[in-house]
Amino acid sequence: MLVSKIISSIIEIILISSLPFIWWLISAKKKESFFNWIGLKKIENKKSTLINTIIILLTGIVAYAMGYVNEKKANGSILPSWFIHALSNIFASIIAMFSII
Repeated sequence: MLVSKIISSIIEIILISSLPFIWWLISAKKKESFFNWIGLKKIENKKSTLINTIIILLTGIVAYAMGYVNEKKANGSILPSWFIHALSNIFASIIAMFSII
Protein backbone atom coordinates (compact mmCIF):
# COMPACT_ATOMS: atom_id res chain seq x y z
CA MET A 1 0.00 0.00 0.00
CA LEU A 2 2.82 2.42 0.85
CA VAL A 3 4.64 1.73 -2.42
CA SER A 4 1.46 2.29 -4.45
CA LYS A 5 0.88 5.62 -2.64
CA ILE A 6 4.45 6.72 -3.40
CA ILE A 7 4.14 5.75 -7.06
CA SER A 8 0.76 7.47 -7.31
CA SER A 9 2.21 10.63 -5.75
CA ILE A 10 5.16 10.66 -8.15
CA ILE A 11 2.83 10.24 -11.14
CA GLU A 12 0.62 13.09 -9.91
CA ILE A 13 3.66 15.36 -9.43
CA ILE A 14 4.87 14.59 -12.95
CA LEU A 15 1.43 15.25 -14.45
CA ILE A 16 0.89 18.53 -12.60
CA SER A 17 4.46 19.68 -13.30
CA SER A 18 4.07 18.97 -17.01
CA LEU A 19 1.20 21.46 -17.39
CA PRO A 20 3.38 24.61 -17.16
CA PHE A 21 5.95 22.99 -19.46
CA ILE A 22 3.32 22.21 -22.09
CA TRP A 23 1.92 25.75 -21.85
CA TRP A 24 5.45 27.15 -22.27
CA LEU A 25 5.95 24.94 -25.37
CA ILE A 26 2.76 26.35 -26.88
CA SER A 27 3.04 29.99 -25.92
CA ALA A 28 6.55 31.19 -25.07
CA LYS A 29 9.19 28.78 -26.34
CA LYS A 30 10.54 31.18 -28.96
CA LYS A 31 10.58 34.17 -26.59
CA GLU A 32 12.54 32.85 -23.59
CA SER A 33 13.88 29.74 -21.91
CA PHE A 34 11.63 27.65 -19.71
CA PHE A 35 13.49 28.47 -16.49
CA ASN A 36 13.38 32.21 -17.17
CA TRP A 37 9.70 31.88 -18.03
CA ILE A 38 8.86 30.29 -14.66
CA GLY A 39 11.00 32.84 -12.82
CA LEU A 40 14.18 30.90 -12.09
CA LYS A 41 16.86 33.38 -13.02
CA LYS A 42 20.49 33.68 -12.00
CA ILE A 43 21.06 36.40 -9.45
CA GLU A 44 23.80 38.69 -10.66
CA ASN A 45 24.01 41.13 -7.76
CA LYS A 46 25.73 40.06 -4.51
CA LYS A 47 23.46 42.36 -2.50
CA SER A 48 20.39 40.67 -3.97
CA THR A 49 21.84 37.28 -3.09
CA LEU A 50 22.36 38.36 0.50
CA ILE A 51 18.86 39.83 0.77
CA ASN A 52 17.31 36.67 -0.68
CA THR A 53 19.26 34.50 1.76
CA ILE A 54 18.07 36.63 4.68
CA ILE A 55 14.47 36.42 3.46
CA ILE A 56 14.67 32.63 3.20
CA LEU A 57 16.14 32.33 6.70
CA LEU A 58 13.53 34.65 8.20
CA THR A 59 10.76 32.72 6.46
CA GLY A 60 12.05 29.48 7.95
CA ILE A 61 12.27 31.00 11.42
CA VAL A 62 8.74 32.38 11.20
CA ALA A 63 7.40 29.03 9.94
CA TYR A 64 9.05 27.24 12.86
CA ALA A 65 7.66 29.80 15.30
CA MET A 66 4.16 29.46 13.86
CA GLY A 67 4.31 25.68 14.16
CA TYR A 68 5.54 25.97 17.74
CA VAL A 69 2.77 28.41 18.65
CA ASN A 70 0.12 26.22 17.01
CA GLU A 71 1.17 23.01 18.71
CA LYS A 72 2.53 24.09 22.09
CA LYS A 73 0.81 27.34 23.01
CA ALA A 74 -2.55 27.22 21.20
CA ASN A 75 -3.38 23.52 21.64
CA GLY A 76 -3.43 22.84 17.90
CA SER A 77 -5.42 25.91 16.86
CA ILE A 78 -4.33 27.57 13.63
CA LEU A 79 -5.77 30.98 14.48
CA PRO A 80 -2.58 32.36 16.07
CA SER A 81 -0.54 31.46 13.00
CA TRP A 82 -3.17 33.12 10.79
CA PHE A 83 -2.68 36.31 12.79
CA ILE A 84 1.11 35.99 12.59
CA HIS A 85 0.84 35.42 8.84
CA ALA A 86 -1.43 38.45 8.41
CA LEU A 87 0.92 40.67 10.40
CA SER A 88 3.94 39.49 8.42
CA ASN A 89 2.10 40.24 5.16
CA ILE A 90 1.26 43.73 6.39
CA PHE A 91 4.87 44.27 7.44
CA ALA A 92 6.19 43.02 4.08
CA SER A 93 3.73 45.25 2.22
CA ILE A 94 4.83 48.31 4.15
CA ILE A 95 8.48 47.50 3.41
CA ALA A 96 7.68 47.07 -0.29
CA MET A 97 5.58 50.25 -0.46
CA PHE A 98 8.27 52.45 0.97
CA SER A 99 11.21 50.56 -0.60
CA ILE A 100 12.87 50.10 2.76
CA ILE A 101 14.95 47.13 1.58
